[in-house]
Amino acid sequence: MTQTPISLAHAHGQGAGLGFMMVSLLSMQVGNSFAQELTQAMATPIGAVWVRMAFSGVILLAMAGVRWVARQVLAARKADGTGERTATSSPLPRDRKAWIFAIAYGAALISMNSMFYEAIARIPVGIVITIEFLGPLTVAILGSRHVQDFIWVVLAGLGVVILGLTPTRLTLAGVLFALAAAVCWASYILLGWRVARHWQGVGVLTGTCISATVVLMPLFLIGGNQHSFTAPTVWLGLLVALTCTVLPYSLELMALKRLPAALFAIIESLAPAVGALAAWWILHQTLHYGDWIAIGCVVAASVGASLTAARKPAKQTG
Repeated sequence: MTQTPISLAHAHGQGAGLGFMMVSLLSMQVGNSFAQELTQAMATPIGAVWVRMAFSGVILLAMAGVRWVARQVLAARKADGTGERTATSSPLPRDRKAWIFAIAYGAALISMNSMFYEAIARIPVGIVITIEFLGPLTVAILGSRHVQDFIWVVLAGLGVVILGLTPTRLTLAGVLFALAAAVCWASYILLGWRVARHWQGVGVLTGTCISATVVLMPLFLIGGNQHSFTAPTVWLGLLVALTCTVLPYSLELMALKRLPAALFAIIESLAPAVGALAAWWILHQTLHYGDWIAIGCVVAASVGASLTAARKPAKQTG
């Protein structure tokens, strides 16, 4: 039986979405290893966050400018063909709640990055990503509320216990910063879908990066990071901005339009393992076999929670 054009187009769309998501995942996790190098090069971890946000804001602003020019050129060409310029639709008015959500979303993103960079300055990147991933895992489990979710809670908890028992050297501050990043990530997810109702994702991300550059500037200067702002850190900061912010977020937005939420979440669940492998390859950070078992537990729990959450709506609508 031959596939219809619609089914073929859907398959190609999902294939493209999978490609976008995999590149996004690899970019983000490889970038996290370079982010630790940037953290070590700067005087303080907040200095590394500022460099990433500043470069990300500049790049995203430049991209917005290019898109605006392209729209103007396109509108002018249409006007030449029809004799009159096409009216552009003005954005819908945004109420106070929309602004509050946007500000809270930006604060969650800035806090998440700050806590993450503080954590990777103290403990291995793969372990930080694993602990941080408890945030979206908790959101997935709470959103599903299925009996089977108890299994995923136990599995994730087992992973955390194993992390505490392995001989890999951890610091209390590093673990607490990673847990704080997990809370911020959960808040970021919960606020994200509300923000998407009123704002374009790239626009909010651009505004957040610019706001973070301004808000974190005093901490950047107080920490003496201006003395670490040399040519090597500039290039490293540009690399981190591209791999950790501009490329992955842009690709995720394209992937979300083509993939079911469950499939998106499953691919995202691979982040701890990919991050640990990237740190092993780039930073030569070796983990104990128990750490890999713990990472596997968290990844399996996240995949299971995503599948359970995906099956629940199907049963409700069936």
